[in-house]
Amino acid sequence: FIQADRGFIVLKNEKGELVPRWMKARRPDQEDTLRLSRTIMKHVMEEKQAIISLDATNDDRFNQSQSVFDLRLRSVIIAPLLNSD
Repeated sequence: FIQADRGFIVLKNEKGELVPRWMKARRPDQEDTLRLSRTIMKHVMEEKQAIISLDATNDDRFNQSQSVFDLRLRSVIIAPLLNSD
């Protein structure tokens, strides 16, 4: 995904909070800021299935979420990392 603006790994801690563990941005000046849509993250974690969306702002699964709109998300690929539990 050479043209990706950013990529990251987020894990859930014991309290159920999402904690960033790794991040990479195309532009080095954006690497200090993790901006993600909790709406999409919550959806992926609840469904336990990956999402590929070519236009997240118009995707019915996210009900025009404010975070998707604010972040100007377009193409997104999100996959949950699952263990045996």
